[in-house]
Amino acid sequence: MVKTGIPFMLEDRSGLLSGSEFVDLYDRMHLRVRCTRHDANGASQYGVYNMFSTQPDIPVVTLEYGAAGALGNVTTIGPGGSSRTQTMAAFLVEVGGCANALLYSSHSPCS
Repeated sequence: MVKTGIPFMLEDRSGLLSGSEFVDLYDRMHLRVRCTRHDANGASQYGVYNMFSTQPDIPVVTLEYGAAGALGNVTTIGPGGSSRTQTMAAFLVEVGGCANALLYSSHSPCS
């Protein structure tokens, strides 16, 4: 298989968990991540929005976490509103020795 082109290299312009802005270094992609739900038990939902889309207010991906931040589902939303849902475990791969380290905060990322 032949690979061509430059891979996407995303920079977080905001540095905030409550609203990250990821922009490709070559200005080919602009993604916004927003917390759309945060329950008292720690369950939450995040929307990923393509800001270069003609409909930047409709998420292209939603990430749902269970209580206490447990892994949940990833839903990709295609053209015309078609969607596909899979577990987060299907997307995660351990890449280093520190991949299991977690940082917890008493501050809600949605506030």
